[in-house]
Amino acid sequence: TIPLKPLTYSISSPVKILVFNMKDLHGQGFLQERTINSLNTYLVLDNYDLCFDIGVNVGGFINAYYDKFKKIVGLEAHPLTYEFAKKNLNSYNNVLLLNNAAYHSDDEELNLFIFENENSGSTSILNSIPNSQCKDELNTTKSISYETLVKKYGTPQYIKIDIEGGEYDFLFGKDLSGVEFLSMELHTNFLSEEKRKHLKKHLLKFFNIYSEKQGKYHPEINFIKK
Repeated sequence: TIPLKPLTYSISSPVKILVFNMKDLHGQGFLQERTINSLNTYLVLDNYDLCFDIGVNVGGFINAYYDKFKKIVGLEAHPLTYEFAKKNLNSYNNVLLLNNAAYHSDDEELNLFIFENENSGSTSILNSIPNSQCKDELNTTKSISYETLVKKYGTPQYIKIDIEGGEYDFLFGKDLSGVEFLSMELHTNFLSEEKRKHLKKHLLKFFNIYSEKQGKYHPEINFIKK
């Protein structure tokens, strides 16, 4: 059964100790709202064999598009959010969830940072905005690379990625020649203009930009295969 109470835990910083209520992690975790947001943000124009959902959060994208894929492999870095997503998505037999952070290498113990907005979607492995973020002292996560995911599960035809700046480390320099469609959020508040430019240049070796729009906080970009 899905817990009805928010999951509460303490996060300490050099200055203060905060108690995060993790607003998303109660009831169905704003699953309906996240599903609607996913339908408005991400495009799925065809049916595909394999999808990588990088940054599952509470499961909105998978809940919106599970029937478009034969198999979905999803990554969620934060252990609490991962457990909650499993409960939200446990009725879908084509979904495999992993409690790992997408990164350029494997098996590294990574710290997690979170904003004070008490939103599970604000978790990041980057501490790029130190005045607004605090280190989660109770939780870390193990990293996994794109190459390892492909070796274990195959080349995805579709990738959805929303990982608060981690998209650069996960995608830059990677061979994405087998991917047909990439739908991503490119986080301007975590990545410098130079890194965003370098990442887009790399991705355009494999894709054309299909659409780009400015979301509430960052660009929402869809790439399709050349």
